[in-house]
Amino acid sequence: MDYNQFISISFIDAVNTAFPKIRNLKKLLIEGANINFQTAENGTTALMMAVEGHHDRIVEYLLAQGANPLLKNHGNKIASELISRHSTIYPILKDFELLFATMNNDLPTIKSIITDGALVNFQGMGGYTALMIAVEQNYQEIVEYFLHQGADLLITRTDGQTAFGLTTDSEILLLLEWAKNLSNEIQQVPQKNTHRFFAIL
Repeated sequence: MDYNQFISISFIDAVNTAFPKIRNLKKLLIEGANINFQTAENGTTALMMAVEGHHDRIVEYLLAQGANPLLKNHGNKIASELISRHSTIYPILKDFELLFATMNNDLPTIKSIITDGALVNFQGMGGYTALMIAVEQNYQEIVEYFLHQGADLLITRTDGQTAFGLTTDSEILLLLEWAKNLSNEIQQVPQKNTHRFFAIL
């Protein structure tokens, strides 16, 4: 067993306690733990353990640090499938799933996640929305889908950039301009949620 594997197992062990501490997890990540490490026994990740343990703040922390909510355990289940849909952490898992499914260019999964209640304008790491990811990666079909779902073009990343500055693809720019002109024709558009009731760490 190499050092990184040892630290990654220690990371999972640190989550799999009655009262996991964020400061301990931060330390292990700095030391090189793989946040998405899966156990050989059953394919469990630290995120899955936090979800099953109902450690909501730990789940939020792991997601904010880049934990992938779409990884499957050996039972072919992702983290959100390990808890009730009525759990307080279920919606935030769905929001992050949307970002990861967009990175994976997986429109069928994106549609399913939106149906399950993910916020189309949710902002994750760096202030990215799913639309911004799709625009930046030139995923035209996904960009079009998000625009039809009411994705907000004016949301900015933490660096102040909007979706318009993330591509040079002429067809995607035309789609964005079309959506912008359409929204300008509507008198007053209510602000759409970009976050849940709790702040992302």
